[in-house]
Amino acid sequence: MAYMVGHGYRVFYTGDGGTNWNSFGVGTRVSSLGASNNVERIFILGQREAGGLVPLKFEGSWSIETFPRNLQVLEDFGFGVQKEAGINDIVIVDDANSVVRKLVSAVAQRATLSARQGEIVRLSLDGLYKKNDYTTATITTDDSDEGTPLTFADGQVTIDGITAGIVQSFEVSINMNANPVYGLGSRFFKTVVLQAFEAEGRATILTTQDEYKSFFGAKILNDDTTDLGLFDITLQLGSNTLTLTANLVNEITHSIEPNELVLLDIVFYAKKVTF
Repeated sequence: MAYMVGHGYRVFYTGDGGTNWNSFGVGTRVSSLGASNNVERIFILGQREAGGLVPLKFEGSWSIETFPRNLQVLEDFGFGVQKEAGINDIVIVDDANSVVRKLVSAVAQRATLSARQGEIVRLSLDGLYKKNDYTTATITTDDSDEGTPLTFADGQVTIDGITAGIVQSFEVSINMNANPVYGLGSRFFKTVVLQAFEAEGRATILTTQDEYKSFFGAKILNDDTTDLGLFDITLQLGSNTLTLTANLVNEITHSIEPNELVLLDIVFYAKKVTF
């Protein structure tokens, strides 16, 4: 009997029911697969053990980490304030492209991108899926899970169109708040409804004294809460651009040391994300 070993498996996704299988990126790994039957125990008068076990709604969850080669996966899973839920099938295949497990109607709920200057961009995705499919099949794909991943090339903070700082590192999380909707008589969700769009992030920023005083001092850290300044962040990831628009600082910290660069660590909320 051969036991499962992780190095022999790869992960792809496609549009719900489609046959065009795509790679998540380079070095993709499935960090978590979960499933719950939400079993309810029914007890009967006169006996201590349960008289019945009833499976209720099925809830499946998944988490994937990768080094993306582009931002197409965010597009395909519907991230963005104007997007609908991107529903895809996810398959785990062996080295012969035979399907080991298929997650049917998978929806991403949260995406997190992070990197430092000159480093490889990391992407993690968390989501839910409708049901499992263990039907034996073999997929064909022109896409590869190899290649060159994105690197963090440049990042700028702008206020009123004027550069106010250079991004040294970042972490951006997009939460789609995808809510599965169940129907009577079915254990599996019927559809997915997107609720509040939430984008937030952390960034380390290098700025000059003049920029610190005129922009961060006068706009971002203004004690007058009626005139807090909004700013934009543009991140150059390889040949891809990720823009966070109309951001507002929630927290900011920094230290001032002799002969050291002053770096600002900010936590912010964004109204819109484009890529």
